[in-house]
Amino acid sequence: MSNHFVRLVFPVVVVLTLVGCASGVSRQADSRAAPQASSERISEVVVRLGPEAQKKAADNPGFSTDALASAIRKQIGQRNMLDSGSATVLDVEVTDFRVRSTAAAVLFGFMAGNDNVSGDVRLRSPNGDTAPFTVTASYALGGLAGGQDGNRMGWLYEEFAKLVTLELYGESK
Repeated sequence: MSNHFVRLVFPVVVVLTLVGCASGVSRQADSRAAPQASSERISEVVVRLGPEAQKKAADNPGFSTDALASAIRKQIGQRNMLDSGSATVLDVEVTDFRVRSTAAAVLFGFMAGNDNVSGDVRLRSPNGDTAPFTVTASYALGGLAGGQDGNRMGWLYEEFAKLVTLELYGESK
């Protein structure tokens, strides 16, 4: 019975672990994919809440637009693409997000749902705005280590920032 239990439960645990952290980037089907802005330097990163996200802000005090902007600046800075003299601004409109309570994340893990953030990203410059792309990142793991707010939100912000940077500049060299 013990061996049968392990063979039954192990695959389920592996699958749940793999889907615990999901992310992706999408573009609207009717817009042509914008070329990678591999040479576009950014002077500022602006993260703001869209109308739907503003409605959720009071129920999700663990979410920080400042922390998300900082993570994005850090990723772009690592590519040496920050330039205070540039006229281009990276605009991120957070369209949706959810932050589980610490207790729910620690006690129930993925069964409490996931923490997530979605947003529309575009470059704004004097020459015109690029077509927006949508970035989504989620984190559903929990437990004592993965359920702590700093761990969960830090991972979520970093993953979102990595996806933004990857979409803008491609793979790092």
